[in-house]
Amino acid sequence: MGNRRIVVSIDFGTTYSGVAWADTTREPDVQHVVTEWPSVGSTKSSPKVPTELRKVAAGWQWGFQIPESAKRIKYFKLKLDDVAPITKDGESAKDLAKVYLSCLHEHFVSVLEKQLTPSVVKSTPMDFVVTVPAIWSPKAKQSTEQAAAMAGFCSNKRIQLISEPVRSRTRNGIAMLTGA
Repeated sequence: MGNRRIVVSIDFGTTYSGVAWADTTREPDVQHVVTEWPSVGSTKSSPKVPTELRKVAAGWQWGFQIPESAKRIKYFKLKLDDVAPITKDGESAKDLAKVYLSCLHEHFVSVLEKQLTPSVVKSTPMDFVVTVPAIWSPKAKQSTEQAAAMAGFCSNKRIQLISEPVRSRTRNGIAMLTGA
């Protein structure tokens, strides 16, 4: 396993988000895109998942899990500059970003464990690249990085923020870290 790393690109979007990954010991220019997402029925195939949350008695629903007719929290990414609560329960945009990214992280890990095995996933260092708008303030970038870290995108892993224009030139940010 020596220098094996898994490089993960998270496109944390305002309306939709996506995840892609590459294994540096395999063909690093081969990117795997997560296309199966938990949904109301079971799973839904899509290259992206809605960046939406719904608070329910048992916790949170996210993305395609939220029934079409249900009220949802969306566009919270746009408020990451502000520390003020944006929900009636007092959650800030950073709190909501952490919840959403936690759901995204948990789902990504379950997908990865099916493809590589849980022991490989646990023992392999990961690098995470999270996209941010090029025009974002340092405060919004810091809030995104902190939310990603609190969501589980850390420990034996590294988080790096890249601007959306850079990501588009580096195929989801993966090529930048794998050298592909």
